[in-house]
Amino acid sequence: MFDLMTSRLSTVCLSRLAGALVLGLALTGPALAQQAVPAPTTPAGANAEAKSGTSRSVLGDLALGYQLYGIGQERKDPLVVIAAARLIAAVPLADRQREKVERGGTDTAGADKKPLDLDAVLTGARTLAAGDKTLLAMISDVETTASRGRVGGPGRTASGVRAGATDVYTERFRGGQRAEVAVTGDGDTDLDLYVYDENGNLICQDTDFTDRTFCQWNPRWTGFFRIEIVNLGSIRNTYFLATN
Repeated sequence: MFDLMTSRLSTVCLSRLAGALVLGLALTGPALAQQAVPAPTTPAGANAEAKSGTSRSVLGDLALGYQLYGIGQERKDPLVVIAAARLIAAVPLADRQREKVERGGTDTAGADKKPLDLDAVLTGARTLAAGDKTLLAMISDVETTASRGRVGGPGRTASGVRAGATDVYTERFRGGQRAEVAVTGDGDTDLDLYVYDENGNLICQDTDFTDRTFCQWNPRWTGFFRIEIVNLGSIRNTYFLATN
């Protein structure tokens, strides 16, 4: 996408190019946004209402960053991966304990892998940078920014879902405020995400062919929602679950 002449550009110029790339891909790449997944028809009386597809969201940016990382790795493009890292680094996350219920599935041998996170994205960016000093400076800048800002923020929980199993969480979201759920796995299997209200109505789903999923909706009233993470693969997948 960009030839070797980009190494002569300043870090500022490259940052602007990366930012423009994020915007272009977000507008043109249907696989990058939850809006690409057809939303289920919301039953009358369900605890959800229409959400604008043009408004910004914190975990939406996080999910976009991880989707962008996958594109950058596929294209072997360090600028795309660095742009992904910038989006991910801008979302502070706080570790949080949650209770879950496991349904079905089988245990498989082998140690748990680490879910995809900012450190892994930065490592991927360094590999693709192949020693280019300008690109490495951009990566270092992302690291510095992340270390200053990652305090508090949405809650993140690390867990793992067995092969063919479903992990179920119950979360309370406030009425009239945007609700967001993002899941990022370890890359081994396809994970699907479903959200139901307390009456069993399907509110949101992300059923693409990756283990990076995202849902957002506007609850009509304060209530509990059931989050289901389904592992469609034949081995365990370790993931991060984040909610706002």
